[in-house]
Amino acid sequence: MAECDDVNYAVVNFVQSSSRKKQERKKESEDVIYSTVTSSKEGSESGISPSEGQSKPKDPSLTLGSKVKAGNRTCRRSMMLLLFLLLLLSVISLGVVSYFFKKMEDQKKQEEHHCQLSMQLEKQLNDAKEAKMQLESKLSDLQKEALKNCTAGWEYFSGKCYYFSTDMKNWAESRDACVTMGGHLVIIETEEEQDFLSRQNPTLPNRYWIGLTDSAKEGEWRWVDNGLLNDNAKYWWGHEPDDWKGTADRPLPEGEDCAEMFVNGVRLSWYDTSCKDSSKRICESKAK
Repeated sequence: MAECDDVNYAVVNFVQSSSRKKQERKKESEDVIYSTVTSSKEGSESGISPSEGQSKPKDPSLTLGSKVKAGNRTCRRSMMLLLFLLLLLSVISLGVVSYFFKKMEDQKKQEEHHCQLSMQLEKQLNDAKEAKMQLESKLSDLQKEALKNCTAGWEYFSGKCYYFSTDMKNWAESRDACVTMGGHLVIIETEEEQDFLSRQNPTLPNRYWIGLTDSAKEGEWRWVDNGLLNDNAKYWWGHEPDDWKGTADRPLPEGEDCAEMFVNGVRLSWYDTSCKDSSKRICESKAK
């Protein structure tokens, strides 16, 4: 009986225990339902669906690996960008340095060229100075020789002596005066002789008779030695000779039959004028 009582008690206890478990499960179920309803309500109030509100479980190892890979990609991109910038700076620096080196090289070549040019000019200047000294020496010798070969007051040129008078006479008187001095009115035969005479610096007036006339035959100009004027050695100015006949107040019926030159540095300086006019004269004689 005692054993039976024990069994019954055990059964009762089991039933009670089972009932208690059911009650606990019911309570847990109610808690779960309440939690679910509450979460749904909170989700609807915040605008998030229940499915969105529930977070999916994530593998921590996968998340860490993704972060490591993303970090590696960012690091590689940064390194590549840095290398690109360094390469770009290197190229720019190389270009700038090359430009300045080229500019310096060009400047150096230019300086060398200027130096060579300066040396050449200096050499030419020294040669010119030496040539000038030689010419001055020759001129001095010629002047000394001319003093020996020409009478005092006469100018030497190319084997001849020339006298520039200061007094004035008509053409015939001037011709005779030159003969008296041992010469004749100048006969100009070359361009060099004409240039020499025109470069003299006489006192004004600077009009001088030369030994040329067409008094024997109009238009046929002859020198005092009766030689015809050479067409290749005549130095008339402008439209000269024009055989001007004068004016009503001062008529020149015989025209202008004698030649004179202006000593003014101009090559073409001959004029025909009246043989009766008074002018200075240029006499010529051979050097002794």
